[in-house]
Amino acid sequence: MIDAPPTIASGRGEFPYERGKHLIVASVMHTFGDESGIERNATYCIIAGYIAAPKQWAKFRRQWRRILRKYHVPEFHAWDFYQPERRKRTEHYHGWSEEKECEFLAALLRTINECDIRPIGVAIHVPSFNAFDHDERRYLSGGLLATHAFGHPDGSTVVLKEDFKSSGAPSRPYMAIFQRFVGEALLKAPSKTTVHFTFDIQNLLAPRAIETFHEQFKSGHLPPHLEAKAGTIRYAKSIEEEPLQAADLCAYFWNRELNKSVRGRLLRQTAEAFAVKSHCMTVFNREHLQKILDSTLDDAVAQIKRVQERLGHGQQE
Repeated sequence: MIDAPPTIASGRGEFPYERGKHLIVASVMHTFGDESGIERNATYCIIAGYIAAPKQWAKFRRQWRRILRKYHVPEFHAWDFYQPERRKRTEHYHGWSEEKECEFLAALLRTINECDIRPIGVAIHVPSFNAFDHDERRYLSGGLLATHAFGHPDGSTVVLKEDFKSSGAPSRPYMAIFQRFVGEALLKAPSKTTVHFTFDIQNLLAPRAIETFHEQFKSGHLPPHLEAKAGTIRYAKSIEEEPLQAADLCAYFWNRELNKSVRGRLLRQTAEAFAVKSHCMTVFNREHLQKILDSTLDDAVAQIKRVQERLGHGQQE
């Protein structure tokens, strides 16, 4: 259920998804994501969420709001709800019976399953990421690499020179999976579809993530059919965007799942509900990350061969 093959990534968002023309344009989809495990000692860093068309998100919002109003919950936060001690200290859950807690959660999970919103999840094993050297982590976290090959006319010597065109974020594994989460969404979306992205507000990570979005997905680095799908990106408050609350629930559950700490009736209830849509998580471990680095080396070797061929024909680079 958990391990799946890795993927690639793309996008900037200024407009809400359910306003005006976007309700009637079938070729628009919206992806909402939230992170978990960004603290320094985390074993896994995760971004999870859902992708859907505007009509399905409108349906989801109506149902989600109805449930929150019924139970007098202003906003759902998985961190507060799933942990018994925090739940007891949270005003709107105070005095709830176990039956009411299960009933409330069941209603939220039913809404997720009844609406045609598709789950997306990407995680990285943080110790594996940290085991790579600085430049490798810089590349894995979004640093763009410019490769230049030079040689003699007889093709006897070829020199490869690589320079970073952008900084990356070598101390932040979040940036490594941010790109791949976006890529998963682009791959899931039908052709000739524009995908807009909304993430939960993150003052520390958002500026670099937005830069990476434009560097990686709006600057000719993707195959044209994928880059054409990349729409906009924005960060918003979950109290204003109910889909982010579902993404928060998803990210929290997967943090517990990957850390093998799915215990208690509410988390088991969530696991059963997630099985309905066959939730899965793309997990990047040391082997997967090494393959990404190796593919970069393969590209460089291919470039050297191209230079050698041109030099062999009397053309010099």
